[in-house]
Amino acid sequence: MAYVIRRPQTLSLLDQLAAESNLPKIEVIHRALIACGEAKADRPSLWEIAQADGHALRNRGRPDQGQAAEKEFIDALYED
Repeated sequence: MAYVIRRPQTLSLLDQLAAESNLPKIEVIHRALIACGEAKADRPSLWEIAQADGHALRNRGRPDQGQAAEKEFIDALYED
């Protein structure tokens, strides 16, 4: 399958990288795709980031030192 690169900047960058590395353009593209995939694999997922943030936030609030949510305490919040 063939692809046409229509952006002049992209084609210029590809030409430059191919000339610097003394590799065919297709090999430069192949290596770039592999590097992109590896970089993505090394990053944590959004779920892992959110989970770590949640744990950090929970620990920051010190749940073990908080006041117990007993009925008397909750009722006291609504008294005038």
